[in-house]
Amino acid sequence: MERKQLAKNDIRLKVSKKDNFFDLKFLIRHPMETGRRVDKINNKLIPKDYIASLNVTINDKLVFDSHLSRSVSKNPFMHLKVKKLFAGDIIKVSWIDNKNKVYKYKTIINEI
Repeated sequence: MERKQLAKNDIRLKVSKKDNFFDLKFLIRHPMETGRRVDKINNKLIPKDYIASLNVTINDKLVFDSHLSRSVSKNPFMHLKVKKLFAGDIIKVSWIDNKNKVYKYKTIINEI
């Protein structure tokens, strides 16, 4: 089976149940450039490009809010645990980069 390559600023979300909690695991494809790395071809600094803030809502209720920095690694992976999740719930993940560009992702839980 061939895996889909994530596009820049794309997200992959996996929901599973473990014990009495639901695990939300998501991977955001993002370069997370610090602004300190040098492009070896041009010998110039690569501009800053990182996720500045990230939040997750379930049915429009905020469950996770974070302010990230350029020290977070490329393609950040996040793992959250929530107590209640039902089929039909809407999970939204949104993030803003250091250039104030907004990215949004939305999915509906089909079954648990």
